[in-house]
Amino acid sequence: MNQKEVNEAWEAYLHQAATESDKLKLLKALESNKFNATFTNLFEAKWIKADKEEPEYDIRDGEILRKIKEEIKRGNELEKQNLFKRYFKHIAIAASVSLLLLTGISIYQNTNKQIFETFKVASGNDPVRKELPDGTIVWLNSSSNLQYQTDFVENRNIILNGEGYFEVAKNKNSPFRISFNGSDLLVTGTQFNLKSYSSDKHSTVHVKEGSVQVTSSGEVSNLKRNDELVINRSSGKFILQKDEFNHANSWIQNKLVFENTPLEEVLATLERSYNLKIALEKTDNQKNKILTATYSRHTELTEILDGLKYLENINYRFITQDSVLVNY
Repeated sequence: MNQKEVNEAWEAYLHQAATESDKLKLLKALESNKFNATFTNLFEAKWIKADKEEPEYDIRDGEILRKIKEEIKRGNELEKQNLFKRYFKHIAIAASVSLLLLTGISIYQNTNKQIFETFKVASGNDPVRKELPDGTIVWLNSSSNLQYQTDFVENRNIILNGEGYFEVAKNKNSPFRISFNGSDLLVTGTQFNLKSYSSDKHSTVHVKEGSVQVTSSGEVSNLKRNDELVINRSSGKFILQKDEFNHANSWIQNKLVFENTPLEEVLATLERSYNLKIALEKTDNQKNKILTATYSRHTELTEILDGLKYLENINYRFITQDSVLVNY
């Protein structure tokens, strides 16, 4: 069973179109540690969607698994018994995942005593370097968080929200997986930058060395050195292009590098780097503005905003000490 089959079975179940085969696939996938990070990510993606629009389904503690369990009772009794003898302990995992989403708790535990640890960098803080238990080096940007299991050497599964630069320790016997806002990335040993903030419209993967495989909405893309993949999270569409890695991880050197970057993205980066809120107002007939510039992360914010005022013909004013209004 592969990632695409799991995703298709999940979507079919949520939309009340699952066959008995789909339900069995979900049960078996939920039993496998291979798909733990994927299901955590799927729960999160659907919960975020439910916040934005009228939900088509319920997500409650253990509810989805309970429904699958009840419906599968109509199937073969022997198959049911064999599955649920092994499966019972995994109900607690899904309940923990739901609890995580409902309460924002960043550490949870399943019945196998596997604990997910969290590495965070708060908004306004400089990037932080960390060595993971398998020897992988990761730099985490401001307003980012990363989760991994304590038995990470054997189960190299990560959940990322934010931006990270990874130098993955090679281990062909234990693939390195990252789940990020509806997508999954798989490598064995390579160097790459991954930017995927839940508030952004796009996720971006940029490879420095080696190769990575990215899966999103059932589509698979294989990236090599200097490949950059941009994923539109609303449509699921990929844009794959060649782009020198040069400045992709310049943020680990406390640089803010913008190359033909839309003003909205520039302001979002400034929000995270300076830990404040920036509201943008523009008239309907104004074209989107693009910025190419480089700043030190420690440059005074007013100096950067004054530069934008000159370069992009914008106006700004502080509403409060940590709130700015930008308009043009």
